[in-house]
Amino acid sequence: MAKELTKRQLQARESKKKIHNSAIRLWQEHDYEKVTIEQLCSNAGVSAGLFYNYYGSKEDVLRGDYELFDQIIDQAGKKFPASSNLDAIRMTEYLHACYSAAVGYKIVTQWYRIHLSVTNADIPSESAMLNRNIHNLTIRALKAGELHRAWDGETASRLILSHTRGTVFDWAMRKGSYDLVERMAGDLEIVLALLKQELRAPVSRRLLAAAKKFFTGLAAEAGL
Repeated sequence: MAKELTKRQLQARESKKKIHNSAIRLWQEHDYEKVTIEQLCSNAGVSAGLFYNYYGSKEDVLRGDYELFDQIIDQAGKKFPASSNLDAIRMTEYLHACYSAAVGYKIVTQWYRIHLSVTNADIPSESAMLNRNIHNLTIRALKAGELHRAWDGETASRLILSHTRGTVFDWAMRKGSYDLVERMAGDLEIVLALLKQELRAPVSRRLLAAAKKFFTGLAAEAGL
């Protein structure tokens, strides 16, 4: 039985929720860089001191998005038990798209900016539960014969995550100009269809070597 939260813990959770929700609303309407912590606190109705009790920066608030998303994945897994491992993968990635679309392309853009920052290299590039779930479900799908046995778990899960991550990135880059959830669903089926077949064609070493050689010459001229 889960331990009941104390009054102080409940207040802390409510305060963090207010700050996080306030930040999301402001960042959906205004440029992330232009929103100050003072504005964020004023909009949430909390003091700056309270803000710094829970967060060290605006980036820390963004990290809270992944904590919330992890909770959503966990709750969905309990409420909607999948009939297969592939359906569980689908549900996880559909929720990934739904959540990204809900917070908006401006905030998703900031997720990528922060994760690509050298000074924030310690921030995970993805929801920990998202990565873990897709990896584990892919391995189970392989063992259950839902995907072709020619694939290994690491490669197959990497293909799924890279493709779906790329879909979200493309949507954000295009300023949310299309239905992300529908695009995610369609693109994911292409990847899963690929993984159901033995299509691991060898790399064209001749073309790869030619491309590298050609670029090396151009890079030297450009001082890269």
